[in-house]
Amino acid sequence: MWPITKRQLERDIARLADGSLETAEAAAAEARITAAGAPWVRSLQRQRAVVARVHAVAPEIPDAPSTLASAQRERAAGQRARRRRGFPLGARRPFALAGMTAAAMACAAVVTIVSLVGGGGGAGPSVAQAAALGLRTAQTGPPSALAQKSSLLALAQSGVAFPDWTRSFGWRPEGSRVDQLGGRTVTTVFYSRKSRTIAYSIVGGRTLGVPGGSDRERYAGTRLWVSVLAGRAVVTWNRLGHTCVLSGASVAPDALAHLAAWHAHGRVAF
Repeated sequence: MWPITKRQLERDIARLADGSLETAEAAAAEARITAAGAPWVRSLQRQRAVVARVHAVAPEIPDAPSTLASAQRERAAGQRARRRRGFPLGARRPFALAGMTAAAMACAAVVTIVSLVGGGGGAGPSVAQAAALGLRTAQTGPPSALAQKSSLLALAQSGVAFPDWTRSFGWRPEGSRVDQLGGRTVTTVFYSRKSRTIAYSIVGGRTLGVPGGSDRERYAGTRLWVSVLAGRAVVTWNRLGHTCVLSGASVAPDALAHLAAWHAHGRVAF
């Protein structure tokens, strides 16, 4: 038998919590988590408690109880269709993100509650939890530019400075916040352009695992992982040994990926 990986356990926890596994598969997943030890068992208990809390408020959000499972089934069906058409999963594709539906709002509620509960046990914080910080509000005003034409802001997390996209892309920093997530310090800068807002989070400590089902892309020589979580496009990548997470609603994943991979001719260090 192959050794059970952390990614397998995290996937088991997510699928057990949302009830998307058949009986036999669920029993096997439960056995793997039990064998992995108490921290993973506690993580599963916390995830189930999160889903139960969302279901408790489901009457306010139509179709909320089935949102997580149906979203996973839709994504899996889309991936199978892409394979049949001969497209690699990592290929670029358009996303329809304008106008969040009630179902997507329910997903956002799930991710928000997970971020409040925090990472658990051996699993630690996740990219989804870091992305959920972008749903919160800024605690402080916008950071200033580090210097004229520097392409960086005068704000950093673990020595990794945030980019200044004002002149090159029109995304202006509007505020920032600092959170604790699973024992890590996470700094988030919010950028706005017209009526849209995106959030750029840098997670302290070692890099986080890649979300299951993410599409791997390469922009300007930078390896990125692209996904849609809770109705928000999410791009994650590593800079200077730390995980960066860029997320936003009604913004195409390709647009976020272009921002994420921007090196500013070497002035933004990777």
